[in-house]
Amino acid sequence: MRLGRACCFSELVTFGLSLPVFVMDGANLTENYLLLFVALCLVLLDPWRRVARPTRWFWSGFFAGLAFLLRPNAAALGVVALVTLALRARLFEPWPARVRATLLACFAASGAAPLIVTTIYFALQGAAGEMWFATIEYNLAAYNELFLLRASLLEASRYFMFDAQFGISALLAAAGVGFAITLVTYPRLPARESRQSLARLAFAVAWFGADFALVLVTGHPYAHYVLMLFPPAAFAASELAVWFGRSQKAVALELCVRCIGLLLLCAGLYPLAAGIPAQIAAGVRRAAWPAPTVDQQLALWIRPVVTPTDPIMTLGHYHGHMMYLGNPPAVGLLSTYHLKSRYGSERWAPQYLDVLSKSPPKVLVITDAYWYPYINERGHRFFRPPDQYRLAILRTIREKYNLVRHQFEQCWLFVRKGVHVPGPAALVSPAASPDALWF
Repeated sequence: MRLGRACCFSELVTFGLSLPVFVMDGANLTENYLLLFVALCLVLLDPWRRVARPTRWFWSGFFAGLAFLLRPNAAALGVVALVTLALRARLFEPWPARVRATLLACFAASGAAPLIVTTIYFALQGAAGEMWFATIEYNLAAYNELFLLRASLLEASRYFMFDAQFGISALLAAAGVGFAITLVTYPRLPARESRQSLARLAFAVAWFGADFALVLVTGHPYAHYVLMLFPPAAFAASELAVWFGRSQKAVALELCVRCIGLLLLCAGLYPLAAGIPAQIAAGVRRAAWPAPTVDQQLALWIRPVVTPTDPIMTLGHYHGHMMYLGNPPAVGLLSTYHLKSRYGSERWAPQYLDVLSKSPPKVLVITDAYWYPYINERGHRFFRPPDQYRLAILRTIREKYNLVRHQFEQCWLFVRKGVHVPGPAALVSPAASPDALWF
C-alpha cells in the first residue's frame, strides 16, 4: 500500500505542476474530456487486484467505448486490457484461462455497446454511414496519406509534444532512471515484489507505446497530442517515486541515481509550474474585464446581415462563430481542414464549389489563409500544393463576394455582392432581451 500511495501521490503532483498543459486552447479539446474516461477505464482494470471481477471489466470496457467515440486513439485502451491479462498470466498470481476469457468478453461486449447505440441513433438520422466514415474510414485514409508523406519515422523526435514546455521529455527521463534502478535491483527483491516491479515496467511501456504509436502514424506534430501521452508518461515516471517510497536502506550509488532522476524531473517540470501564476492571472483578467472573442466579434458582425435560417459558409478549421449564431452551415462538412488533403479535396471540395457557384450564401467566413483569395502565394508555404478545386473556389469568391473592411484576428469576413453590412450588433444580455445574441 505504501508503494501504491507513493505512486499515486507522485502522479497527482506531476499533474498539478503541469496545469498549463491541461488548459491549452481553453481546455476544451476532446483530449481533455477523454482523460476522465481513460482514468476510469484503467482504475477498473486494476491489474494488481488479486480477485478477478467481471463487473469491473464490464464497466471498464464501457468507458473505453465512450472514449473511442470521443477519439479513436482510445483504441489503445484495448491494448492495455490485453496487456493486463498477459500480466496476470505470467507475472502475478495467474487468473484461470476461463476467467481471463470471461473478462475479455465482458470488456469487448460493453465496449461495443456505446458504439451500437450511437450507430442506431445516427441511422435514425440517416447518417450512420457518415458517422462511421468520420470515425474509421476518414482516419485510416488520413493516416495513410500523411504517413506516406513522412520522409522517416525518426522525424517523430521533432514532434512538438516533446518540447521542454510540455514536460514529456522530463517524465520520460525520470522514468528511465526509475526503470534502470528496477532492472538492476529486482533480482534481489522478494519474489512477489520482484514480479510486481517487472509488471509495472511492462504496463508502463505497453500503455505509453500504444498511445505513442497511434500518435506517430498520424504524421501530425500537434502540441495537444501531449494530453494523450501525459498520463502514461506520468505513470512511468512514478516508478521513481516508488523507489523513494521504499523503507529499505539503499546503497549510496542507488541514492545518488535516485536524486539525479528527481532533479531531472523537477528541472523539466519547473517551466510548467512557473507558468501557473500567469495562467491564473490571465483567467482573473478575463473574468474581471471580459472582452468579446474573435468568434463573438464575427457573430456580432454577421447577425444583422442574416436571418436565423440563412446558411453560412466557413472555409477553415475554426468555426466557433457558428456556435454563437446557430445558423445552418452551407455545406454539411463544417471544418474544411480536410479539403487541404487529397482524400478530402476529392470528396468534399466539389460540394463547396457547387454551392458557391449556384446558391452562394450571404456570408462567407474564412479562418484559414489557405482559402484567402487575396493572399500572397509566394509568401506562404501550404500543407500541399494548391489543386484545381482551391483555385476555382478562390476565383468564385473574388467574383461573388466583397471583403468586410474590419480587422479580425487571423480570419476574414466576406459578404455576397449587393448585400448591405450595417455594422456589428450590440452586445446585450439575454436577460434584457431574450432574442439577443447570447454570449
